Parts: sequence; structure tokens; C-alpha cells
Amino acid sequence: DIETRLSDSLSTALDLTDGIAYVDVLSENEKKDNRMVFSENFSCPVSGFTIAEIEPRLFSFNAPIGACKQCDGLGIEDFFDENRWKYYNASTLGHNVPMFGGREQRSAEWSGGINHPTDWDKINGVIQQSHFEEESGGYWQLDLTKAYDKVVSVKRTVVHLFPGFVVVLDEGELEKEESISLRWHTISEANWSPDGVFRFESNGVSLVGRIEILDGELESHEIRRHSYEAPYHRDRTGDLLEQRREPYIESALKGSRYRALTLFALSGLGSGEGQWKRDQNFWSFDTTDDRCEVSVVNGYLKVQSQSANRRLEVRV
Repeated sequence: DIETRLSDSLSTALDLTDGIAYVDVLSENEKKDNRMVFSENFSCPVSGFTIAEIEPRLFSFNAPIGACKQCDGLGIEDFFDENRWKYYNASTLGHNVPMFGGREQRSAEWSGGINHPTDWDKINGVIQQSHFEEESGGYWQLDLTKAYDKVVSVKRTVVHLFPGFVVVLDEGELEKEESISLRWHTISEANWSPDGVFRFESNGVSLVGRIEILDGELESHEIRRHSYEAPYHRDRTGDLLEQRREPYIESALKGSRYRALTLFALSGLGSGEGQWKRDQNFWSFDTTDDRCEVSVVNGYLKVQSQSANRRLEVRV
């Protein structure tokens, strides 16, 4: 059997020559190069370049040694790049914070999944004032100017009056007139009206809210739903992401200045009690045993409870 004899001869030759054998093929054309080189050493006999012993993991995308160095074997590059926010239903895009011209707050620079060192002092907000009382609640005021591009000033003031009233005042000035968006992520379905009043229920209570635009050109109050948009609708393996369609309420404005007041109150589930009412620069919310009053007058945001005689006041 010529094949068996040839295989045995080549194996013997490799054993005698440290794993390298040359075979000259007889040919009528003597000028033609018919030499073939065989090696057991996984290396080039000329340059000496070597490779690891051939094994299945070298060709498996599931193994680090065989995976593509660009995409780690997943077929998608730079998943965690500057567009990473868009992979969670876009809910972090404008999630309970203002946006200007569609721009979110500034964040660390990303490239190829690597978070590069960032001077956080240059992009973080600064607490301008805060105050807390054990019996009444507290307030805090943030200067968010450094957190955004193309703005003159951005500020948020939050007042929490115990037990269940929260008031948020957003205000700022932009370098030029452009679109302004404020989203409140409700998670569950909300009953709402085009005048900025909404209510939704969860865990045995209702959250009653009202959005008032004190400065700026209001275009609409609308309820919308988050969704994965192409090309950000697939995960790293290429499978389609589940569309949860989580709802949020968006107030859309236009201008170079804005001032938005958002009022929140916890109310008994199904009781029908409680609705934010407005009288010029004053707002009130009545429950069965209390009345909360809110005002923005003479440079102060004031929130007080009549029955419990609690009051919080912050300069804005």
C-alpha cells in the first residue's frame, strides 16, 4: 500500500530531523521548484514564527483565546459607547431630569467599553444649600450648570415636607433658544390630562402630580412610552430586546429660559381624595386631615402644612 509506506517514511523522516522534512517531487521539468516542506513544530522553518498547538478552542468564539479581539466573539463592537444610555428603553435619557436640544447631562467619555479617567469636578452638580428637620422634612438645592453643555445656568430645588409632599422647582437659562424637555418616569400607567395633572397607583397608594410652567413657552404635556430604537434594539448577541414600553410624562418647552414647578402628593388608594389646585402663585392640596400649601413668591419657595404646623422655606 503506497499510502501507508509513504506515511511511514514521512513519519520516520520527521523523527530523524527534529520535526522538519523536505520532499522533492520528481518532474520532467527540472527547472520547476517541486520541493515541499512539512513541519511538526507549528513554526515557519524560514522565519521561525510559531503558533500554539492546534486545538478546538483556537476556533471557538466562546473561548477567549479564539474570540475576535475587536468584539470579544459577540459580533458587535463598542456596545458600551457614548450611546449606551439608549439600551435601557432610553429611560436614562432625560430620566427625571431636564434635557436641552435633546442633550442629556454630561458623562464620562467611553470608548470600546473603557471608562477613561474623568475630572468629575468639572461635570458634577454642586449642592448650594440644604436643610433637614427630623419632624418636618428638608430641602436641597443643586447647581447643575457644569453637568450640561451650552447652558448659562441650571438649578434644581427639591422640598420634601413630611409625610407625603414633594415639590421640585427646575429653572435655568440656555445660551440660545432651543427645545427643553422635562420627563417624569412613572413606571406604571398614569391617568393624565393635557394641563399637566396626573395620577398613578402603586403599592396601595396614589401619587398625584401637577406640572406648572412658570417661565418658558409650553408646547405640550404628553404621556409617552420608552422603546428600543434601531440600531439599539438588539443585545450584544444580536437578539431583539423585549419592548417593555414603560410610560413617562413629558413637558416640552421652547425658549432660552425656563422655570418648571412639579408638585407631588401621596394619597389614599381609591379614596378619590386630593387634587392640586392653583390660585395665581399659590397651590394647595387637601387630604382628609391636612392641607398642604405651596407658593413661589418674592424669591422664596415655601411649602407648609396647616394642621401639623410644619413649614419649609428656601431661597430660589
